[in-house]
Amino acid sequence: ENERQCIVDVESRARDASHKLETLNRSEKDLVKLTKLMEEVEKDITKYKEANKKVKQAGAQIVSNESELISLGSEEQHLKRQQNMLSERLGRLEQQFQLKLEATASSVESQQRNKENAQAEHQTAQKNLMNNEAICKSYQDKIKGLKDAHAQEIHALNDKYNQLCSQVQEYHKLLVDTMEAKA
Repeated sequence: ENERQCIVDVESRARDASHKLETLNRSEKDLVKLTKLMEEVEKDITKYKEANKKVKQAGAQIVSNESELISLGSEEQHLKRQQNMLSERLGRLEQQFQLKLEATASSVESQQRNKENAQAEHQTAQKNLMNNEAICKSYQDKIKGLKDAHAQEIHALNDKYNQLCSQVQEYHKLLVDTMEAKA
């Protein structure tokens, strides 16, 4: 009766150990998924940095275009002061100036739109970055918890394994002693 109970206990412990091993395998798969998510977050951070670079480039281009616009306004005033002496030449220059002014204004508008688009992308990327950082932190905390739990389960399994080995050795010794006593 005791032998049957010992065998049942050993089998039960073996099933528990097997179940915990399956749990550990699932935890390792979860760790792989979390690692892939962290790689995706790193890609998003790279996209954010590229968008930020575009915003800075657009800002520099707008400053350059505004400077050019101021320069063209100054040229227009100079040409008006000389209008009496150079009216025929001024007519041609004003026509050229007008074309340049329109092109620059169009370029400034285009750059302004680009800047607004880049700023919107920048804000979206910043929000995504903040969300991704929060997700990263959450996953890092979860990974730490899983690792801690994993270490505890391994330690517990080792303890149970050692205990089972001890019990099996004692059981074998008892069987041998019993068999020798009957012999």
